[in-house]
Amino acid sequence: MEFLIEVILIIDYKMTPKFLEYDTLEEVEVSIFNRLKTYVIEDTMIDGGHYIFEKGEIGSPDEISLLTFRIAIKLYEWGIKKKKNIKIGFFVDDFSFPVEKRIEFKREGFSFPEQYKKLLRKVPEEDIILFFESRERNHAGRKLKRCKEEGKITKIGNSYRVNIKETDISYQVSSNRKDGCIIAVCRMLLAQLLYDRMNMGYKRVINLYNQAMFKCKGTFVDIFYELYDKKIDIVNIYFESNNNKFLIDEKYYIYPKI
Repeated sequence: MEFLIEVILIIDYKMTPKFLEYDTLEEVEVSIFNRLKTYVIEDTMIDGGHYIFEKGEIGSPDEISLLTFRIAIKLYEWGIKKKKNIKIGFFVDDFSFPVEKRIEFKREGFSFPEQYKKLLRKVPEEDIILFFESRERNHAGRKLKRCKEEGKITKIGNSYRVNIKETDISYQVSSNRKDGCIIAVCRMLLAQLLYDRMNMGYKRVINLYNQAMFKCKGTFVDIFYELYDKKIDIVNIYFESNNNKFLIDEKYYIYPKI
């Protein structure tokens, strides 16, 4: 099987994308690790392995999610050997759980699938930080209420949008329920996640994302800087499979430029 890697380095938006091809999955893993290890600095959080739980049950992650987790662990181990403060961040999909089970799930503690546990054997528990989607949505909802009061978001139809300054771009950041409650959409949750990680003291976040789980792509970066007015280094990498090929769309968003 042939593996294709699409590499897009976005520091200057005028740069031309590069395309790389690999013969094996192992070559892909080694290549991406070698490209990213230079981005592991002091106070970096590395996020990988996210997948959607089936009906609230912990199952087996797909090939792409497992790959992103393997790379995340390798980058973590690299940083630890360099004696840097590195943590593993894991974005937990608890929306697939019924509400009553979701509360129990958080209280009793999250358990990784067996494939991930094997990779985590040498990672201290205190170096793994869990972020639950439901909590991030609550945080993001409160932020949107403040943005509404401050006039930073605009209601269009049944949702709110944010305009990106000095561009013609706008993004939907919420949907509206019949009771008028503002519900944050995916890109707003991820923007809030960046903010929460920054407030924990991290200077850089490396996100290894399964494209099937994060269809909003890097748009949340624009949302973060527009609504939160904060600075943190962000590296986003998206993985997907298509027609028996393995596609990796590396979109690097480095703020500030380095």
